[in-house]
Amino acid sequence: MKKSIKILIPILIIIVGFTAGIFLYRKTGIKDMVEKNRAEENDRDIIATFGNRTLTIQEAKVYLTSVKNQTELIYGREVWDYKAEGTDKNYKELMKSNMLEKIKYIKVVCEHAGEYDVTLSTEDMADVSAYVSDFFAGISESTANEYKLNTELLTKIYSENILANKVYSKITLNHDSGANETNCRQGDFLCMSFKKYKTDEDNNPVYLDENDLAELKKNAESAYNAAKNGDFRAVATAYCAGEEIELTAGKDELPAEIADSVMMLSVGETSSLLESRDAYYVFKCVNYKNEDATKTAVQQKINQEREDYFRSIYEGWYKKTDISIDTEKWDSVSY
Repeated sequence: MKKSIKILIPILIIIVGFTAGIFLYRKTGIKDMVEKNRAEENDRDIIATFGNRTLTIQEAKVYLTSVKNQTELIYGREVWDYKAEGTDKNYKELMKSNMLEKIKYIKVVCEHAGEYDVTLSTEDMADVSAYVSDFFAGISESTANEYKLNTELLTKIYSENILANKVYSKITLNHDSGANETNCRQGDFLCMSFKKYKTDEDNNPVYLDENDLAELKKNAESAYNAAKNGDFRAVATAYCAGEEIELTAGKDELPAEIADSVMMLSVGETSSLLESRDAYYVFKCVNYKNEDATKTAVQQKINQEREDYFRSIYEGWYKKTDISIDTEKWDSVSY
């Protein structure tokens, strides 16, 4: 079974994430095969329909087993015993619920992607074939039988995911972004923070009462007075023992109430005592612009804007798609 765990992971790597799923278009040569498979599917194996697309029990097991095995490799099997924070579900239940949403996404995009004339190329099909061959080379015949794995099923899954990336890229590649090195600038700072709350056993904030808050502010003012004309690092280490005092951040990562003041600091300059809803702060600018961090922040913002743009398109598709899910069958899928 160890072998099957390792070999199922590549499917997950392609599947999990926002860009997944796409229509198997006529020009790819896959459509005829899919239609043939669909004709052969027993109605008892169909869990859901998404327009003209179907989800079978075997397909669902591949998706679920993939994410289950990768999760166990990272966190261990005991992860399933824990309750997910903020819910009454354990992690296995939550994972299954999240995977259904990803599968919905895949199938809905499949129904509408033909509008963008995105198809699998000969090279793409060669990649699919290689993925499938590698997959079967890494598992035993008994494992393949256990999961009812066949070439058509895996070809369908790999093809949809490869096409998903192409659709996402085509729709978002030229999407205008306002991200640039000015509005995404990242600076390097030394920082002291004095939180206005403590956390309870569930890690929820419990804000200080009036007397404790006055004492906190007095301590923050003392730290500020010591740091503004002295060795900031030494003061920060003394007043904020055990806390991280080095920080690389941009405007979006800082509390809104203090962000402008912090980002206007020049190299070597120490801020005044700053206050947000949750804390008092003192900053010292060490490096006005961290070039590498700024480039990374620009790309992350571009990626986020593209994803938001694509999600807005997907939500429109979702509303138009006729979706039917047999929840009893879905709940009964074991993996």
